[in-house]
Amino acid sequence: MLVHTFDGSMAGRSNRLFRRGEILELEISELAYGGKGIGKIETPEGMFTVFVQNTFPGQKVKARVIKCKRRYAECKLEKVVIPSKLELYQPYQRIPGAPYSLVPIKEQHKYKKQTTLELFRRIGHVEDIDSIFDQFLPSPLVWHYRNKMEYSFSEIRFDLGEEKEFDDFGLGFKHRGTWWSVENLDNDSGLFDKQFESNISRLREFCQASGLAAWHPPKKKGFFRFLVVRKSQTNDQLLINLVTTTPESDRFDFSGFVNLLLEILGERLAGVIHSTNDDTSDRVEAREGLSRLIF
Repeated sequence: MLVHTFDGSMAGRSNRLFRRGEILELEISELAYGGKGIGKIETPEGMFTVFVQNTFPGQKVKARVIKCKRRYAECKLEKVVIPSKLELYQPYQRIPGAPYSLVPIKEQHKYKKQTTLELFRRIGHVEDIDSIFDQFLPSPLVWHYRNKMEYSFSEIRFDLGEEKEFDDFGLGFKHRGTWWSVENLDNDSGLFDKQFESNISRLREFCQASGLAAWHPPKKKGFFRFLVVRKSQTNDQLLINLVTTTPESDRFDFSGFVNLLLEILGERLAGVIHSTNDDTSDRVEAREGLSRLIF
């Protein structure tokens, strides 16, 4: 049996280093370009490098091997066991697509600059990049900067508190590493529109109360598929696109859905579109399908 500890020691290893799907537990010590954390594991052949996407220096993580070469392995993040000491509390709901949301923005800037310049040195062979570099230009917005969000419906919900899946009506973001289960979004994520995301649970409850099913990815059936929202930063208005399958469309109360959106957003609601998507692939845009303006 393989045993990994935070100091990288190991026991009972066969000749092959790591198998695809194997879970490693390690500490992230560096950051590479593109958001890949770097960890080191001691092996009989010396220190072995492990790249783990969406991790940050100082974190202790569990990661699943997706590719193993002679000198390094690439892994998917399964769980942050112990957060980095750099991470701070933020008053927003954590979501899978924002792995660095707890890292102070100045630390993010430092690592982004560091990894970008290192890429020019290592890949571009520009040894004097520091003398050429002018300045780092940060975004003027740290929070609530996105102008589009795609939320997924699913009949399989992942509960972060219990760390397991349930057969339930879900609306939010795909759980990390899965294409079938979603984590419910119940509060503002800090990335998109505060007013909309603080009320998205009301939209989920309205859809669930209709008696129509959310999309079941493995079974490839269901009614509700996606909720796509676009925001105009200039006009401070939102355009909503509810994506469903075609069957049972006549059973859904679209006028009630629009009225709830008006209750939540008022004059900020620019329009509501209903799109149909009967493709079995997990994508918002259908190869064939219709869109109609309902408000």
